[in-house]
Amino acid sequence: MQKSKQIIIMIFSVLVALYSCLALITVHTGNSFLLTLTGSNLFGQQLTVRIILTLIFLFTLAEAVYLFLYARANGRMSKQLVQNTEIGNINIDVMAIEAIAMNACKSAQAGIKSAKAKAVSDKKGNLSLTLDCTVYAEVDIPTYMLKIQERVKKDIERYTGLSVKTVVVRVNKVEVAGTALDNRA
Repeated sequence: MQKSKQIIIMIFSVLVALYSCLALITVHTGNSFLLTLTGSNLFGQQLTVRIILTLIFLFTLAEAVYLFLYARANGRMSKQLVQNTEIGNINIDVMAIEAIAMNACKSAQAGIKSAKAKAVSDKKGNLSLTLDCTVYAEVDIPTYMLKIQERVKKDIERYTGLSVKTVVVRVNKVEVAGTALDNRA
């Protein structure tokens, strides 16, 4: 997510949250134009309208909070790793490093069907990568995952100049190549 989109989403979610809070306050103080639109003098109908409006505004408030937290959590994508040179700084986006790791997985030809990469750096600039993989059933998992670890570490260090501290490979699923099996016996 681009930094500008992230900021816009966060501002929008804060405004929606404020609007929802103000709407909740006006509904419960009796000054709501929505309650006057119903035109009912019966206590039961106004109570029902208040409950419905409260639920709507609480749902809107929850959505705004979720949107804010989602935009904030995706801010990690805009983090950059910096390498200092004589001429200036080189900024490498975390998404670029994750893409290099994914390409290394594919080019290692180690029986991986699909994979996701996540890169995190510590304060010293050392990089830790986590790869979540789905592999084919015919794969010797320990041997090939070691091959993946070595290839990812080598490629990232070669292409970015950054130090890779760890490469964790997690095999989440094993699938048979080509056909799906029916587990009903």
